[in-house]
This record gives sequence, C-alpha cells and structure tokens, in this order.
Amino acid sequence: MTTPRSQVREAVRAVLATAGESGFPTAAGARVYVNRSIPMDADADFPVILIRSGDETIDQVRQGYDGTARRVLPVYVEFYAISETAADDVDAGAFQIEAALQADRDGVSVIGAFAESCILQETAFDFAAEGDDEIHAAVMEFEVTYWTITDIAGLRPEIVMLGFVPDVGVGNEPEYVHISPGAGDV
Repeated sequence: MTTPRSQVREAVRAVLATAGESGFPTAAGARVYVNRSIPMDADADFPVILIRSGDETIDQVRQGYDGTARRVLPVYVEFYAISETAADDVDAGAFQIEAALQADRDGVSVIGAFAESCILQETAFDFAAEGDDEIHAAVMEFEVTYWTITDIAGLRPEIVMLGFVPDVGVGNEPEYVHISPGAGDV
C-alpha cells in the first residue's frame, strides 16, 4: 500500500515529468525523480529534478474523531544543472517549476486536483565547485495541504481525499477527488 505522502510526491512528479502539447514544463524534461539523490542508473544528462518531502504535521484543529485529518507536508523540489550557464539555467528552472505546479488548467490548479493547496514557501540557490566542475541547484519548498480518512481500527489512512477550501471536512466528501489507488466512493 502506498502512503498518502508518497502519493503526493508522485503527483508532483507527474506534473513535472509529463509532456503537454507544448512539451515538458521544465528544461529537465522527463528527468524527474522522487528521490533524495540522483539515481545511479539515471540518464547522466542535466538538468535533473529531485522530489522529496519533509516532516509532516497534522492540523490538530481540523482532526476529526471520525478519522479525518488535515495534513501539511513540506515537499522539496530540487533543480540541478551543470553547464557554463548553470546559474541562469537553475534560475529559469525554478521559475518553470513554480509555473508548472501553480498552473491553472480548466479553472483548477494542476496540483489542486491532488491537494487542498500547494503553496511555494521558499526558493534557495546554491552551488558546489571542484576545480572547473560546478553544479548549481535551486531547492524549492512547497507546502502541500491534503486530507485523509483513517480506518480508526487499523489506524492507517485507507483513502486519500482532496478538496478545496472552504468545502472540506466531514459532510463535504462527495466534493472530493480520490487519488488513492483503487479508491472507491465514500
């Protein structure tokens, strides 16, 4: 069973790694990985994007006795480039990521179909050099808020459901979008 956090990370990866009518949303193309480091079997071409998450918090005010929980997950999207123009490439890549994750498609935020919200909190830039070799990076922190319904007896989220403020919480389940694999109707 995949966890709700892994479903959120995969939803972010899908947005960034899927080509649309005008191509991929970033210069990294399909080189987008849910991982803390570049996979050894990955294509050696750069730029590349890595996606990871941080420590999740549960909104105690919005946690219900019926097993519903509002969760806030920091998701880090890292863009790496190695080239003579790597600093500019990373800056452009960060802008492309921001635009892709906060794009409006058919009146709905792209990530909004997977979460209550996805808000950019911070973008940090860094580089490392050894001799003539330089790697530049942009690390973007997005705050992703989503809801789960937990099987109280099993204490594990069975269904990951996402809705839009203010129509969230108990009583609004019919308005939610299911992202759980094989999820049925609530």
